[in-house]
Amino acid sequence: MKPTLGFVSWLMMVKKVSDGRAPVLWCRWPCSRVGRQLGRIGLILVVGSAIAVVLAGCGRSSDQEASISAAIAGESGIDASEGEGVRFTDVATGGNHRWNFSCGLRADGTAQCWGKRSNDGIEAPEGEFTAMTAGYQHLCGLHADGTADCWGYTAGAPEGQFTAISAGGDHSCGLYVDGTVICWGQDWAGQADAPGGHFTAISAGSSHSCGLRTDRTIECWGFTDGGRIGAPGGHFTAISAGGVNSCGHRTDGTIQCWGNNDAPQGQFTAISAGERHSCGLRTDGTIECWGDNDFGQSNAPRGHFTTISADWMHSCGLRTDGTIECWGDNRNGQLDVPSG
Repeated sequence: MKPTLGFVSWLMMVKKVSDGRAPVLWCRWPCSRVGRQLGRIGLILVVGSAIAVVLAGCGRSSDQEASISAAIAGESGIDASEGEGVRFTDVATGGNHRWNFSCGLRADGTAQCWGKRSNDGIEAPEGEFTAMTAGYQHLCGLHADGTADCWGYTAGAPEGQFTAISAGGDHSCGLYVDGTVICWGQDWAGQADAPGGHFTAISAGSSHSCGLRTDRTIECWGFTDGGRIGAPGGHFTAISAGGVNSCGHRTDGTIQCWGNNDAPQGQFTAISAGERHSCGLRTDGTIECWGDNDFGQSNAPRGHFTTISADWMHSCGLRTDGTIECWGDNRNGQLDVPSG
């Protein structure tokens, strides 16, 4: 739609006050009469560090107003993605030093992926899933009946029913309904040699794996370099095995990492360890990442999320409105979340 003359003449500039006060919005309107200006200039509300703007008049189309609102939302930290894009229920990131990709699980249970898993790109499997997980060059999905499917470099999954599945570097691990763990794929460092006993959660890293036992302690196995399998004592509620480190979510809500990555203080609800960085979901729904940031993979966006996934050089989060946002390296298009 062609903009009206009033919109072209309109100038908006957002300026942050240097003394740390809330941003100030300056507007210039093309309305010629003072009465029209007062009647159409709208209402500006400044609350804390956010700006809420009610804009009206001067011949703007609905598309133009949406663009203005999105720009203001990005400056003020409001979730600009709300009401736009495809809706997902889960997100998974995968890749290595060469190939990187992301996948989302739609509300209808189907999967959609973007980026590259190889020279041939990245394909999404057919069927419906309840959970997805990604490794270096493969992905795995859990069906509603508890069976698992994997596709890519280390395709195939054992028979049986699972409650959880995790794809690592070139191996994967699954948690059977009876609480025992099975791993398959590459095993050059013992990362697929799952211990006996019963677990409630499982996580496969690049070259090691970790499990949360029924007594809420953690056990890790595989490559020992850097202390990544040296799980601390105490009780945990969740575990995430990454590349050079592992992280656990303690019963008091704090995060503890071991290997090559220290966690920030405070309380979290979820944790995801990537290759050399990690991201946590705080109790207020915001994300904090730490560790390597060569590609911006630790520069988490503002807003509120329900799920987080960190990988080699990028990270993705599932927002509260069901849309996905990714950040970090984009050489393979792994940040380009599909819009339809």
